[in-house]
Amino acid sequence: MIRRPDGVEVYAREINDLPTLRLFLEGHLYGCTYESSSDLPHARYFAPHFGGKVAAQHTLVSQGVSYVARIERVDVFDSWPGFRDLLKGVRGRSWMREQSGILDELHRHWTWRRGEQRSLVVLSPPRLVFHPPIEKRYLQRGKGWLSRRTFSFDDLFVAWHHQIPDYER
Repeated sequence: MIRRPDGVEVYAREINDLPTLRLFLEGHLYGCTYESSSDLPHARYFAPHFGGKVAAQHTLVSQGVSYVARIERVDVFDSWPGFRDLLKGVRGRSWMREQSGILDELHRHWTWRRGEQRSLVVLSPPRLVFHPPIEKRYLQRGKGWLSRRTFSFDDLFVAWHHQIPDYER
């Protein structure tokens, strides 16, 4: 997939389980269900919103948006062998051996339905950018999963200062 020069700056998704958190923090990857209408392939950066469940289970993260990672590439796969083949090409066999614990945990965690496709987001090392984290109430109205997935850095900095961005007013 080719990124457009006018693409979105930051793509955000919810992370609320330990296997996905480890994949992001240690593996510098993110996987999600493929959506053909998604802005993900056009985004330059990825910023997960850590949910309360995962924040309570892991000492390195707090609830909210705190980390940002540059997106290096986005690929689509439809099976566990397809995922492994992608990783071999992107990160190499030795990386896969080093990260076998994360990958085994992820294999048990992900469910596979026939014909289901997933997106694999290959990331640069995540950077802690927002401390304290950006609270969800400043990114959207209501609670629950993120209803908006694309942001500019300006949107995130406005929300970090506990203000509602213009798009939500």
